[in-house]
Amino acid sequence: MNQKYLWYVVGIVVIVLVIVGIRRQGASGPSASGSPSPSSVASGSPTAKPVIKRTPTPAPAGSSMPQSYSDAVKAHEGRRLQFDARCQVSITKIVVKNGQTVMLDNRSGDPRTVVVGSTQYQLAGYGWRIVTMSSKTLPATVVVDCGAAQNVAQIVIEK
Repeated sequence: MNQKYLWYVVGIVVIVLVIVGIRRQGASGPSASGSPSPSSVASGSPTAKPVIKRTPTPAPAGSSMPQSYSDAVKAHEGRRLQFDARCQVSITKIVVKNGQTVMLDNRSGDPRTVVVGSTQYQLAGYGWRIVTMSSKTLPATVVVDCGAAQNVAQIVIEK
């Protein structure tokens, strides 16, 4: 009889582990995308799969903007601000040409409010957004805030 109960316990434990694994996989991805801002070009939100993929919002007609998360990462190498769970960025200062785009990339499951200069962007958990940087006076330094974290990065706009 003890062996019979042992098999029941093992079976229940396996079922519980499978359910927990499925829930974790589903919880690591889904999120709602934030509302688009007038100066944003493309945004994405993750799928429920463990491999990081994004469901892109189509870029404007005739635009050469990236259509997927992986395309956006490739296109913005050296110009991507990647925010972690504490709203800190991996690169604290980037330099771009006037009119060039920057990728705001939220690597946290929590939604973030990112302020670039005086423009506010809502990033969904694991969401991203492409923004165009421009200034009438050059060079210009734009400060980036994330949530309560102030001046987490600087974007220098040059000719």
